[in-house]
Amino acid sequence: MSVEPESESTGNAELDKRLTQPILRGDVGIDTAQVWISAFLICIVGIIGWSSSLRVPFQALDQQLVRDNLPLHSLVTLPNAAIDGAPQPLALFTLALNWAVAPGSPGLMRFTSLLLHLANGLLVFLVCRRLMPKSAPVVAMIAGMLFVLHPLASESILYVIGRGPVLATTLSLASILLFICAVTDETGLGTGALVASVFFFIFAALADSSSAVIPAILLATHWCLADRARAPWRIHAPYWAALLALAVYAAVQHGLPGPGNLPALFAQYARMSFAPYGLSIVHDAPAIHLFIGIAVLALAILITAAMMSRRSVGGLAVLWLVLGLAYAAWHGPAVVERRAYFALTGLALLAPWLYEFVQPGLRPVAGIAAAALVLASGVASYMRTTAWRSEFDLWQDAEIKAPISPAPPAELGRLFAAQAQQSQNIQLAAEAESRLRDAIRRDHSNVEPKLWLAAALQVQGKTDQSLQALFDVLRIDLNNRDAALAAANLLFDTSSNKPGANCTLAEAVDLYRKADAGSPLDAPALARLGAGLSQFGHLEPAEAALKRAAALDPANQTLAQSLKNIGDARKLSAATEQQAVALLKKNPTDPNGLKLVARAQALRGNQLAASYSLDAVWQTGAADFTTWVLTGFVWARLDAMDNFVRGHPVPPAKPADKPFAWAELAKACAESGMWDAAESYLRSQPARDEQPTNPLLILADIAQQLNQPQRAQQYNKSLESGDRSPQ
Repeated sequence: MSVEPESESTGNAELDKRLTQPILRGDVGIDTAQVWISAFLICIVGIIGWSSSLRVPFQALDQQLVRDNLPLHSLVTLPNAAIDGAPQPLALFTLALNWAVAPGSPGLMRFTSLLLHLANGLLVFLVCRRLMPKSAPVVAMIAGMLFVLHPLASESILYVIGRGPVLATTLSLASILLFICAVTDETGLGTGALVASVFFFIFAALADSSSAVIPAILLATHWCLADRARAPWRIHAPYWAALLALAVYAAVQHGLPGPGNLPALFAQYARMSFAPYGLSIVHDAPAIHLFIGIAVLALAILITAAMMSRRSVGGLAVLWLVLGLAYAAWHGPAVVERRAYFALTGLALLAPWLYEFVQPGLRPVAGIAAAALVLASGVASYMRTTAWRSEFDLWQDAEIKAPISPAPPAELGRLFAAQAQQSQNIQLAAEAESRLRDAIRRDHSNVEPKLWLAAALQVQGKTDQSLQALFDVLRIDLNNRDAALAAANLLFDTSSNKPGANCTLAEAVDLYRKADAGSPLDAPALARLGAGLSQFGHLEPAEAALKRAAALDPANQTLAQSLKNIGDARKLSAATEQQAVALLKKNPTDPNGLKLVARAQALRGNQLAASYSLDAVWQTGAADFTTWVLTGFVWARLDAMDNFVRGHPVPPAKPADKPFAWAELAKACAESGMWDAAESYLRSQPARDEQPTNPLLILADIAQQLNQPQRAQQYNKSLESGDRSPQ
């Protein structure tokens, strides 16, 4: 006797009946299989078309807004990452999450954008299925494939900062899909779907402003679904209320964008949507006459109105496209491809709607044409990706397609200048100069090309022109730290080789302080600031700068020695002042007291006062060899070497251990970094009368005594190159 196994039951007869049915049976099973296969094929063609996007490095604005935007690299500091041009808050948050998972990896960021893009293709497919439920899944699949492979989507996927439109489109399509479900109540979700739809719209608006057209699209969707709609029109109120609140917030925070050249930009976006050639990271202003732009916009509005009057899905698709492109054009004045991303969803919905009008006998031909269009789109997208793999390729491509824009020559000049700096290649620097000057002629207000022009000119040895470029930047942007620091470095390096060296060094010190006020200097710059301050006798601030430098680079022995020298100089200055005060208190004209005062004043940087004190010493007739050396040193500080030579051509009796008086004066100048003054003294007629030895040979010997072998080597090279006799 056999016992029938007891069947399991859920307690719900209707659910038990549904569970006992085959998963795939009859037409329902075939339809379900087609849906899954279509979704799979959409993902596959999308992956193939954009497969090389993961190898694209950070490009253009990605470098500034993502790679170098330090607050973005931590969720704690994320609010400070919302600098000008950065994506909106929700998109910025997703980028910060990507960075937290894989710091510095553009691959993960683009992989995330690609996943969202594929999700958008699937959502387009599902929305199309909801709008045209009687069509075969393969018809909706055409819409999904054309969307994921459209070349105009390239910037949104390949640009990391294009995350905003991609993420906003994902959330917008989810909102629209849930709205359709709520309006038709086909899923039993009803109110829950509507609430979720509203929240998805709000999140979409926080990802990118392109989602602002969603409430209007939902109205049009409700209108087109009137025969199936079961919901009242008042369900639109939450969307418009949310849009108003978001618009007020945006206006308060950033202001609302102006209309720009809307008709011409709309016509340009429309052309790129239907014929995506000439795509570029930057575009020239549309060369479309205003009347043509107005005509295109008016025609689009008329077509939309005519098709919407028939409650046509095609009319909804056209309205979707027109609203998306109009909103992108509203953000003028330039064409920015990623702004048109959301509008492509409306364009994709046109294809299956048009397919429905093809006669049954011609549908195989239409299918072949659709396949050819998908293939062509895939090839075009793949080729567009290749241009993004190299910065040079990207901007050379832009230079051809946007011959008027200043951006391509500016970026190419930057790349050439960076390579020239690294390799010290004069030819690359000359190429950079040519490109950068071209960019500056096109846009004189942009300071970045001028900064790179200064670098390119410096590589070529055009110091004065480089400084002029940096000062041009500072005239436009007084607080530009990069220009101030670059000019300070250049002035510091050339101060000993220029007439008016002290004025040049003083200017360098002022610029170092300006740069330091903008952002703290690094150790080398602080060391230079300290050296410059000490040259002028500002010992306390010099010591403070060197202490900061030593804290940043504690292993630097040169810094440690400089700091010790400053400390010793301060002690010597204080001791000298005390001795001078004691002597002059007894006798105000005491020569030794006056000498000590002059020395202390010179140490403190008060060179003019020191010169007056030394004049008083000379008037007493008590000037000795040390007074003569100190006077020559002070006058060198005042850039008055010629006056000193004329006034004191014959030094007082020198000590026996000092065989050459002018060499001692040159050494005193060299010890303080005044090598130009030292050479000037050695080339003077009195010095040549005393000692005919080549000045460069003497300077090389002084450099060796001061433990500066590189400078000694430079003087010896000058000797070998032919400078063998005093001038």
